[in-house]
Amino acid sequence: MMYNLQAPKRIALVVPFRDRGPHLEKFRDRIQSHISSWATKGIKHMWKVFVVEQFDNQLFNRGYLFNVGFHFATLEEQKTGEKFDCVVMHDIDILPTPVVDYGWCQWPNQLSGEIEQGPLAKGSAGGVRENLALLGV
Repeated sequence: MMYNLQAPKRIALVVPFRDRGPHLEKFRDRIQSHISSWATKGIKHMWKVFVVEQFDNQLFNRGYLFNVGFHFATLEEQKTGEKFDCVVMHDIDILPTPVVDYGWCQWPNQLSGEIEQGPLAKGSAGGVRENLALLGV
């Protein structure tokens, strides 16, 4: 099947978060700007952003937060009966440029500035695939 850039997509962003309020505000503003930019091109995707916050004083567990966010995206799909076309695991300090297309990915995708995805990482997004059983998914 060919990818149709103009077709509306359902996109879930999963964003792990703790103690970075200014980063969250800047991220929110940039994502809103990004969505508006695509809408002016006639591309009106449906976006759902899952900000998953860690409240304890333990080491920041980004992978677990990705898993929790993916679980909530799955619950959203079940509730609405509509699957997401793309689920993006997104670090809060990665800000999209207007040319980034979030509407196409074959499996959950991870946008991170510190991870290089090699051949062994394909089919995995922050441990999501391996740990879904722990979440009861």
